[in-house]
Amino acid sequence: MADIMSILSANYKSAGFRAQVKYQSGSTVKYQSVLIKDKSFRIGDTKFTLTKPGTAQIKNVITDPATGSTYLDTATATQS
Repeated sequence: MADIMSILSANYKSAGFRAQVKYQSGSTVKYQSVLIKDKSFRIGDTKFTLTKPGTAQIKNVITDPATGSTYLDTATATQS
């Protein structure tokens, strides 16, 4: 998460910029080119937003396979 935090906390123009990011959670690893704008970016159904220096909010859309209903899961990540 440290690389993401560093990128998001930098003072970039509001027009945004593109970056290649690596997302790893457990055994899942994803690489994606993203548009970083307003201190946030998306990978699939997951949105990363810097809330304060060294802290990001992660929001992920979860689909219940049994019912098909969706809900928003929110977590916080801190830079170590």
